[in-house]
Amino acid sequence: MIVVMAINFYMSRVVLDVLGVIDYGIYNLVATIVVVFSFLKSSFSDATQRFINYTIGNGEHTQLSKIFSTCLNCYFILIITVIVLGEIFWMFWGASLNIPQSRYEAASFTFQIALVSFSLSILQVPYNAAIVAHERMSVFAKISIVEVLLKLFLTIVITNIAFDKLKIYSVLMMFNAAVIFTIYFVYCRTHFDYTKYIFCFDKSLFKRILSFTGWNMLGSLSGTLSESGVSLIFNVFCGVILNASIGLSNQINGALSGFIAGFQTAFKPQIVKTYAAKQRQDFHRLVCRSSKFSFFLFFLVSVPVICNMGYILHVWLVEVPQYACTFSRIILLGSLIDAMSGVFYSAIGATGKIRNYQVTITSVFVLHIVVTWVLLDLGVAYEYVFLSRIFTRGILNFLVGLYFLRKIANLQYSEYLSKTFVPIVKGSLIPFLIVILLVCLFDSDSVGKVVLNTLVFEIASMVFIVKYGLSSNERDRILSVIKNKIKK
Repeated sequence: MIVVMAINFYMSRVVLDVLGVIDYGIYNLVATIVVVFSFLKSSFSDATQRFINYTIGNGEHTQLSKIFSTCLNCYFILIITVIVLGEIFWMFWGASLNIPQSRYEAASFTFQIALVSFSLSILQVPYNAAIVAHERMSVFAKISIVEVLLKLFLTIVITNIAFDKLKIYSVLMMFNAAVIFTIYFVYCRTHFDYTKYIFCFDKSLFKRILSFTGWNMLGSLSGTLSESGVSLIFNVFCGVILNASIGLSNQINGALSGFIAGFQTAFKPQIVKTYAAKQRQDFHRLVCRSSKFSFFLFFLVSVPVICNMGYILHVWLVEVPQYACTFSRIILLGSLIDAMSGVFYSAIGATGKIRNYQVTITSVFVLHIVVTWVLLDLGVAYEYVFLSRIFTRGILNFLVGLYFLRKIANLQYSEYLSKTFVPIVKGSLIPFLIVILLVCLFDSDSVGKVVLNTLVFEIASMVFIVKYGLSSNERDRILSVIKNKIKK
């Protein structure tokens, strides 16, 4: 994941340099419109993982083939739905977007290609879910590295092609999606017999999957609209240049958050399986541990980037879009909170009782959209508008998840506070204050100063996390793993 994160950072620089601010903003705007439909993909993905993991957890392995094929039927329907909805949107509202007239034809072409790329990414989801369910994390990591290396290669290729670079970039990203789908497909067909498609229609199973997916879809849709809808709202008020800043901040966040997403993916199968096996104490322990470790990992990676963002962007990019530094800092601060609450969704999903949770977080996401629109309409400074994300998608979403974990999964507040929140505060507060002080005293205007404050921060963080953030049992287990690795 570190390799993937580093390459993603470099790619953002190359793409922005090659496409330019206008085309980069257009690509992110068009991609945002397609990503709006990702709530469908995300909903079915979570349902697939949940049903496969739950079936493995309670020992009903004979049902896996039926579950997988039923899920694939849902994905075929989903692809048709996405293409139809996408074409309808572009036909009626594409021309109303704030896109320079001279680049509208290129934007239209890019949108069509993006729909195909998205459809290919949908098809790979059930195979991805099968790999994760069987905890083949090394395979998952290797495919992720192949994907990002191929993207890097294709990104470099466009620098030497004398053609409309926005169009060729979208085509090459579609080719990348096709290659990755093929890899997932071949691996699963080779290693898991139940991933061979058989036509079947189990009405009861189909209804259960759609019921879970339906409520899941509500939360996914609102989350996607909260993310992508905000970009569209900014486009209405500010144009594509600000979309470039939002797109860049999202790419930075995506690169860093991908590191944590990979870590949390390793926990998901065990969380569902322990709940299915009715091992409630193990279930609670996994939730608390995953939440805490996710925060610490993202804390170690993100805080130096947040504090040195201005210098990093000026060294990294040829042209730094306006507000890119501020937006990137805000979104990373919000993701620190998301790192803690990310596991809540998997834990609540394991119970299958997701209706009220999804309805509530939908209200939170809608609130974020409304607040953004109102603040922009009132003329509030863009950075303060973007800051509302931390309070809605961050803090409020965290509190909602914690409430439903107690109500549905019986995880008491006191247990989470003692095992997760208090250790997080003890392990992170002092190192964070130290790096803030260093940045205030010594401006990050050279490589030496950036390296110095980052090194001091990482050392202080490791000391405080190991001393105050981990339990004695966790320290012993980590030290044991490190010793075994050294011996090898």
